[in-house]
Amino acid sequence: MKRQAVTSIVIFLACAGVVALGLATGPRERPSAASVSPPHKWNYAPGSWVLVHEVYRQGAHQGESDDRYELTDRTPEAVTLRIESVGPKKQSLTRIVGLKDELDAVEGATRVGKESIVVDGRTFACVIFKRPSGSGEVRFWLAPGLPWPVRTIDNDGSEVREVVLTRVTDSVTFGAGRLDCAVFSETRSAGGQALHRATSWRNLAVPGHEVRREEQFEVSGEPVSITRLVAAYAVKVAPR
Repeated sequence: MKRQAVTSIVIFLACAGVVALGLATGPRERPSAASVSPPHKWNYAPGSWVLVHEVYRQGAHQGESDDRYELTDRTPEAVTLRIESVGPKKQSLTRIVGLKDELDAVEGATRVGKESIVVDGRTFACVIFKRPSGSGEVRFWLAPGLPWPVRTIDNDGSEVREVVLTRVTDSVTFGAGRLDCAVFSETRSAGGQALHRATSWRNLAVPGHEVRREEQFEVSGEPVSITRLVAAYAVKVAPR
């Protein structure tokens, strides 16, 4: 079998410094890799990977961890990721992730209208689509030239998740490196009460597309914040 040449692009990015502390109940147990949410999208060749550094705070306490996601296989329907926890308690698992996400929003959806949305002083002429989601529906606003919906509202009948583009371009700096990203605000709510808030910085060049992510929520009335930042990544692209 003729071996297919693969072009590798490797970019290493320095992480922001952090200080590791314990939780109120003692040193925080490293969460298992199974509890870590995989990045959004993996439209690259097997062998591509991303190292994500996480800083988590609960109340006045803080901890940190690292997870490495590697694409090991892909089919038209899904990708297979190997997720490894980096550190003293190394853990590893394989997870199959479906390719259906916001970037494939139009497939199976119905066009229901149009709306102009202004972001960063720019007006985007959006087409609105909808499709079923649980016992409810998800609606998304797509604009020409943008790889992600300008707005997404997913009401599955129990919770409402809203994702909104807030900045078209914002630079994220990693030591000597920098990436220009689109910025999104995310809110998850139920019964009119916000349960979870997040801000994500996305760039198509990075496997998973999320360069930085900041989340805020509560556990037993205590505020929790999580910041995830890409530390390094490698992209392998098979020639067409």
